[in-house]
Amino acid sequence: MRQLLTFLLRLFRRTPPAAASPAQKIPAHVGFVMDGNRRWSRARWLPKEAGHRRGYKKVKDVARWCHARGIKVVTVYAFSTENWDRDAE
Repeated sequence: MRQLLTFLLRLFRRTPPAAASPAQKIPAHVGFVMDGNRRWSRARWLPKEAGHRRGYKKVKDVARWCHARGIKVVTVYAFSTENWDRDAE
């Protein structure tokens, strides 16, 4: 999680792209709920860590995509308190 936060902070400190034209409706804030990393890895007979690494890579891709389009705030919901009750596996 620390790596993700460090990456996002470095990404958004860069100079933003040129402003969008008034005709383009670019949101100022978007949010994502990460879900299915374990299911993704299980479906491919991979360890759960592989799913988490893939999810991390996708968050980086999405953050770059948002930054390139002038979206200034990205919220990523990556952990549910329900996960505290999961088996350690």
